[in-house]
Amino acid sequence: MNQLSINKMILKTPKVSLLIIYLFAITLAACSSVKSDYEEAKKANSIESNSDFLEKYEDSEYTDEIIELREDAYFQFIKETATETGTTDLYKQSSIIDSYFIEYPKGKYLKEVNEFKETVLFQKARKLDSPTAYRSYLIEYPQGVYLNKANELKEKSLYKKARSSKRIGYLDDYLEEYPNGVYLSEVSKLRERIVFETAKSDNTIDGFEGYLIEYPNGLYLKEAERSIELLMYQSTLDSKSS
Repeated sequence: MNQLSINKMILKTPKVSLLIIYLFAITLAACSSVKSDYEEAKKANSIESNSDFLEKYEDSEYTDEIIELREDAYFQFIKETATETGTTDLYKQSSIIDSYFIEYPKGKYLKEVNEFKETVLFQKARKLDSPTAYRSYLIEYPQGVYLNKANELKEKSLYKKARSSKRIGYLDDYLEEYPNGVYLSEVSKLRERIVFETAKSDNTIDGFEGYLIEYPNGLYLKEAERSIELLMYQSTLDSKSS
């Protein structure tokens, strides 16, 4: 029924029925608008179009279908974003994926989205290439798809950090976490060398004795013993001269 037909009916109808017909016309127009908006949202099939429809029509005969279509569109967007190759914005990917869990805590794509999340978290760890980043992945996915690779890279990352910093603390962290590690020999030798070089730099009897206590059969045993002898001899000379 078009607007012209409705107007003709109104002119020919007693005043008592005018209100009823007017309300009927408004309802008819509203239904037509809802259906039109529904068809547009369905055709566009995007997060935005479905969200706009749901915001406008919270309770219509099409609401449940649009809610489902919105989740489908959301998942498709996540899928395209999470599998995008060469992207550097891993934090954005992670944020988009996390938003799905917030919006759809019981969603039908939870398993698939969680798999995307695991992949992105592992990629973030590789990009940061730090022990902390790999630990974050391993804590969240202790039996994850990338478990072995993450453990391997975590050890390597901790080794590189210890080697480059040449700090006893980082070397001890590696030795404590990987007592049988791939880089055990290199880290042990580096640690011993640093302890000896520190003693050599301080050039005190206590320093060299500290080295010998820690490494009684160390690589620098003879040099440390000789240094102690020289320091003791020098101390004796100083005492005599004073």
